[in-house]
Amino acid sequence: MSQTCGAAPEFRYAARFLPEISTMRKALSLSAAALVMLVSAKASASFHQMKVVEVFAGSVAAPNASYVQLQMYAASQNFVGGHVLHVYDAAGAEIVAAKVTLSGNVANGTNQANILIGTSSVAAAFGVSPDFTLPQNLDKTGGAVCFETIDCFSWGTFAGAAADGSINPFQLVTDKAARRSIASGDPALLESADDGNSNVADFTAVTPAPKNNNGSTPDGGTTPVDAGVDSATPPAKDSGVGTQPSPNNPTVTPDSGTASSSGGGSSGDDGGCSVTTQSADGWSTGLGLLAAASMLAMSRRRRKKD
Repeated sequence: MSQTCGAAPEFRYAARFLPEISTMRKALSLSAAALVMLVSAKASASFHQMKVVEVFAGSVAAPNASYVQLQMYAASQNFVGGHVLHVYDAAGAEIVAAKVTLSGNVANGTNQANILIGTSSVAAAFGVSPDFTLPQNLDKTGGAVCFETIDCFSWGTFAGAAADGSINPFQLVTDKAARRSIASGDPALLESADDGNSNVADFTAVTPAPKNNNGSTPDGGTTPVDAGVDSATPPAKDSGVGTQPSPNNPTVTPDSGTASSSGGGSSGDDGGCSVTTQSADGWSTGLGLLAAASMLAMSRRRRKKD
């Protein structure tokens, strides 16, 4: 006697759940993609895309009002907590007592936002409160400041080797600040290309106008947060004052200042760090995908039960 045999009961039972298993696999794939986006967004949000844009070593009226102003040229560079502003004397030795370890992140991480590091006299002299305190005044005769190894500014008789490879110390002008020119590329924005690794070529003497992270300016208001140029001084790449390079610095051909995405072989002032495009919406996008994947899986399970 012949008998028609179908699939074994256990296989028929498993087949009932194949669509749900497929749905769950898709949901897990979406969840994994969302997690990758979350990790990538966190990794890209950093502090590398930053330049020293203004340095002031005091004036006759405010001899102790020194400050160093940093500026972001990409979004999400406000994760600066624990990172260091190094201060060097004219011989190139670090002044440990003047070193500033930033005590935390800053709130404003928009592209072109500033970070102001200044002495306690800055607020009284300019009406702008620094984001972090510089413990002692900068020496007008010569020295250097470096934000990590990412970007440096040297001035006067500095004869050391700057951590970023920059050369030609800028000669400070009495009662003036040194401010980075942003003439290269978009003249309204600080960009990586605005750094030619020569302080003489990259900076000019201007009336001091510090800006802190919330955008406050000496007039008490808020203005676009860019490096800018002095309104009383025509835009220039060089102040024309004391442009002789330091005798102990080698002649180095400036690079393009363009950050590299390959890590140790980077050019410019990214400190040998791999720099990735920032995404301020990375976290929210990843969380949205993760939530959508979870809701999809739950919806399919409910329909199966009904």
